[in-house]
Amino acid sequence: MNKQKIPIAVLVLILCISFSTFLIQTSYSAELSMLDMVYDDGTVIPYRKTRALITDTESFEGDGTFSEETPEFPDNLEYLDTTLKNTRTIFGSDDRKIVSNTTVSPYRKVVFLTATFPNGQSIIGTGNMISKNTVLTAGHCIYKASFGGWAKKVTVYPGYNGRTAPYGSASSTQLLSVSGWVNHESYQHDMGAVILNKNIGNTVGWFGLTTQLANTATLSAYHQDQNKKQGTQTGNLMESDTNNVYYQLDSKAGSSGGGIYNASQQIFAINAYESNFRNMATRINAEKLSIIYQWAGIHTSQTEATPSTTAPPASTVLPLPPTSTTTPPIATQSAWQFKNGYWYYYSNGKALTNSLVFYKNYYYYLDFSGRMVTDSLITTNNSTYYFTEDGYHHTGWLYIHDIWYYFLPNGRMIKGQEYPVDGQIAVFNSNGVWIRYK
Repeated sequence: MNKQKIPIAVLVLILCISFSTFLIQTSYSAELSMLDMVYDDGTVIPYRKTRALITDTESFEGDGTFSEETPEFPDNLEYLDTTLKNTRTIFGSDDRKIVSNTTVSPYRKVVFLTATFPNGQSIIGTGNMISKNTVLTAGHCIYKASFGGWAKKVTVYPGYNGRTAPYGSASSTQLLSVSGWVNHESYQHDMGAVILNKNIGNTVGWFGLTTQLANTATLSAYHQDQNKKQGTQTGNLMESDTNNVYYQLDSKAGSSGGGIYNASQQIFAINAYESNFRNMATRINAEKLSIIYQWAGIHTSQTEATPSTTAPPASTVLPLPPTSTTTPPIATQSAWQFKNGYWYYYSNGKALTNSLVFYKNYYYYLDFSGRMVTDSLITTNNSTYYFTEDGYHHTGWLYIHDIWYYFLPNGRMIKGQEYPVDGQIAVFNSNGVWIRYK
């Protein structure tokens, strides 16, 4: 039997491809490891990427019951400076306003945060209630390697007004962050959470959470130059990337950990750093949101109800393919323009933002910066859509994380109703989870 010899050039090519694949996989694994959850007791839970359908959460008002307290702070309590070189954190005129009444929403959901570290240093920061007993803040407010690691004690005072805490205080029972901050102090992963010893959120309420960026955003926080009073300012975002958002909202030491939130009181980023031309926050993308949900014990539509184990008919699982394998179809179309790796849609010479665009039988969504959204769940005008990796709206059944959802031909998710599908009546809960056939 003759043996065929493989040319050396082919072997070299195979080895190069294999090595390149190895490098890509290694880089991807390293990136995901930055999202490993780290607890203050040393526990590390590896991040597991999931295509779970993570929905936004809404804000909650609480009952507003007063429990006034006059705090006594340590003598060495200081503001933690996170400014970069040549900093100028007030841009033009100072547009921050002192909150005169911190007992109204959303200001009572903002907490004055103090943390004491192993080296004896005590610092001031800001946080936001996101559940009945969870505060979202910056990672450097609760973990700082140069201060000895995890804070030994964290205390929060919701709605503190510079003199009294209208709702008393709560202390930490557990601190959490991610490997990207604890092990690498990466500004892209500067986030953390404080689990409290009481359910003070039931009183003051809490903020919702979202991955959707808003052009107009608000920062309410405790700035160094405002004498422990809460300041607030609303302005526009400048730009964003996968892990950060940038703006010229005025910011001073102490504002770290303050949520950047939209008009619906949903946080989409965590204020963290200042510089001489823009300030920045850690962005809550889909991966980070899934982590925060685990920290806060927030149950989304994935766990709210137990769907039937009987799958819908296989014939209806796959969505109708787009009219072209390239989305948008071709770059020469006058409306679509491809810039810096993103698609934009122009109308009358201006890029559309925060808009649904109907193009060749499919909807596409443009975010606040005008970029076409991909592989994302978007709620707009009280309707929820899922936009595929190619950007067009999904139709029909969608099976994610052991749960079925159904999207109409116009892309809208069926929620909270019974709907005829494939000759049967399908029952969906308020979050769109398919429960059973009737």
